[in-house]
Amino acid sequence: AVRECGWPAYLCLLLGGFASLSALAALVMLGSKDRRRAWQVALVPVLAATLGFGVGSLGVQLGRKAVEEALKTAPSHIDAEMAKELRAKGYAEAAQCRVIAEKTSAIPLFLGLLALGVGLLIRKQA
Repeated sequence: AVRECGWPAYLCLLLGGFASLSALAALVMLGSKDRRRAWQVALVPVLAATLGFGVGSLGVQLGRKAVEEALKTAPSHIDAEMAKELRAKGYAEAAQCRVIAEKTSAIPLFLGLLALGVGLLIRKQA
């Protein structure tokens, strides 16, 4: 899937890894003495994971644009049926960016939102 998506996949992996680590840091902070500030740290994975979803969508759009440009410059012997098949295959490859973004950002987003909610509750009670 990474090969089909291209550079947006690597950026999604980087953002997902960063979001995962920062989500774990926020959850660890909930158990520390400075737990009232955990909600601030929890904003980082939420933002990074959301950005990861955005990069995945950008990758899909870039992939579709590349398919359309390739079909515009295709030789004239490609008929409408073949162009339709090529478009379907190209769009399926471009959709891999969204799959990568979902797999790398969903859990960090959940953990970040969990830490954010718990951190805000702790802050309110203190």
